[in-house]
Amino acid sequence: MCSQVIDWLSKIEPLFAALPKNEKSEIQDFSLLWSYFEGTKLCCAAGMNSIRNYVESIDCEASLCRFNMVDYLIYLRNRYFADGKFTQDYSDLHFENGAKEFKVVADKMLRGGCISKKDELIGCLAIIYRLRNNLFHGDKWHYQLQGQCVNFRRANELLMALMS
Repeated sequence: MCSQVIDWLSKIEPLFAALPKNEKSEIQDFSLLWSYFEGTKLCCAAGMNSIRNYVESIDCEASLCRFNMVDYLIYLRNRYFADGKFTQDYSDLHFENGAKEFKVVADKMLRGGCISKKDELIGCLAIIYRLRNNLFHGDKWHYQLQGQCVNFRRANELLMALMS
């Protein structure tokens, strides 16, 4: 962990300073993992087409056997789709910001409407892509990254499983 940056942010953002060390680590790890994923698997151009092309190029059964996709889907559905409707956390992903094609596939995945593991994986990556945008474009700083540890840890686990 780059303590100089963490120390500086902690001085100017008290809520960030209050985050546990493991939460800060998960966020930093996500930044590195996403950068690696986008650079090596998405041809340095994250978007629905590159994600679809990537998923089509891999053997989902083999890649996902290292990762319990069912547990991740349950986590995502509990967080973003409860009692038959989308949650506020789902609204906070801001799919309306130029990511409508991602929203269609994520909606379908969260409702359980995907017919293949590849479709489910594309839905998961659509949500991870929105986490990426909300982190890299500053939306998550509206609440100083509070409550994001599990979100980023689960995204990190999926990205590592896919790239192993």
